[in-house]
Amino acid sequence: MAKGKVFISGKVSGMEYQEACRKFYDASASLLRFGFTPVVPVDLCRAHWSWYRCMAVCLWHLLWCSHFCQLDNWADSRGARIEYRVAKFLGKKIYIYDYRVEY
Repeated sequence: MAKGKVFISGKVSGMEYQEACRKFYDASASLLRFGFTPVVPVDLCRAHWSWYRCMAVCLWHLLWCSHFCQLDNWADSRGARIEYRVAKFLGKKIYIYDYRVEY
């Protein structure tokens, strides 16, 4: 049974893009196993887009999610901190993804 859409939030800018993608996709796979429909920011934005455009797209998608999942590096990202504040303001159920746990 589907549990709803979950927006995954974490750092992208300032780190190796492939490493950022790996973190998002690892969390996405785990959330899928738990019955969620993940929304992955690295799939929503294009490399040539500005940070502001990516944030607008991500925040729009966040509005339609029932849950919010933070990666371990979210606090190091200005965008992820904004996403967190919006998710909290909107009353989303918030999770923190822990890579050390086998899901």
